[in-house]
Amino acid sequence: GFLESMQKFKKLEEEIAVEDVLNFLATMPPLKYPLEAELEKRLPEIVGTLIYILAHLIKEVSPEGRKPSSEDIEKAGKILDLTM
Repeated sequence: GFLESMQKFKKLEEEIAVEDVLNFLATMPPLKYPLEAELEKRLPEIVGTLIYILAHLIKEVSPEGRKPSSEDIEKAGKILDLTM
């Protein structure tokens, strides 16, 4: 599940700069309510985990392996959307 993927992401020791996450979120429509400080602090970890999960979904749906098509990426994104 999500928590297991989060642990695997942490093991990779990948870091997403908070600024990058906030810049990405700035392109999204404004939220109805502000984020709590604790959630905002954990955004890099949460987004990193979602990217980790999406990468694994792409790997599963892509028959070409290392060169997924845009359709494969879109399909993986739809699967992620349905499960979130």
